This record gives sequence, C-alpha cells and structure tokens, in this order.
Amino acid sequence: MNNNFSQITNHIWIGGGTSLEQNDLQFDIVFVVAEELEDYAKKFARENKRIRTYFVPLDDHKPTTDEIAKACKTAVAAAVAVKHGKSVLFVCSAGLNRSAWIAAMTMMELGSSAEQAIAKIRRKRRHPMGFTALFNKDFLEVLRTIDANRKLRGLRGASSFA
Repeated sequence: MNNNFSQITNHIWIGGGTSLEQNDLQFDIVFVVAEELEDYAKKFARENKRIRTYFVPLDDHKPTTDEIAKACKTAVAAAVAVKHGKSVLFVCSAGLNRSAWIAAMTMMELGSSAEQAIAKIRRKRRHPMGFTALFNKDFLEVLRTIDANRKLRGLRGASSFA
C-alpha cells in the first residue's frame, strides 16, 4: 500500500497527493476534496472506471456555509457507501486537513463523536514530517459545533444539521 494513504477504519481511508497506483485500487469510491486537484480527479476517473470518483472542490481555509453544506452532503454519501460495505478514500493535496475533515464528518455520520473521530484520525494519519492530521482550527470548530448541535437535539449523524 502506498504510504500516502492511511486506513482510518475498516472502510475509510485518507490520502494526499496524486499518486494512486495500481496496488492502491482496492477502493470502491474516491472523493477528491481539493479544488486544486480537479484535473487529477478527471484523469483518475477516466483511467479507473471501476472506481466511482467524485470531485468535491474545497479550499483549505475557513469554510463558508456552502462549503460546510457540501462537506456534510459528501459525508452522508460516504457513510451510506460504508454502511453498504464499500471502501472510500478521501484525497486532498497533503491528506491532512480537507480529506481528514470529510472523513471525520463521515465517522460522525456513522455514530462517532467529533472527539472520537478527531482522535482516531490523528492516531492513524501523520505526515512524514511529523504533522498530525486535522490541524485546521476552523475545520475542528465545524466538527465540534455539529457534534454539540446534534447532542442538543438528541440526534446522531453529521447530516442532522446540513
């Protein structure tokens, strides 16, 4: 398996960069969640027709309301796939923030708390230079706000507030 990819749960993976190789093609669905990787997403989809590939353009900054909604919808779609036994890969440039953010939302949709998802992703995903995943404070704030809101309303899943 390519070192650019980390298995977070049985069916959720996080990756960075544009180096999906033939031995990495065990994924059923790839979500490319970096706006700068649009050409890569198109090329990957053309070359790997067996793998459903979705391009979800997100920037690595404080997310807008529209971006949060887009992220929540992506997490819901990924959670449905995981519930059906599919393996999903989230890819952004470094595989540390945007891909981890959507993976955490997916895990929340599947029943994890924000803190559980954050902790698990940080344990499983580190950059070779020592950076941990999910260091974007704005993404963390969104995850924790969604979690707090769903707890107040007695609901489960990130989609409760999309």
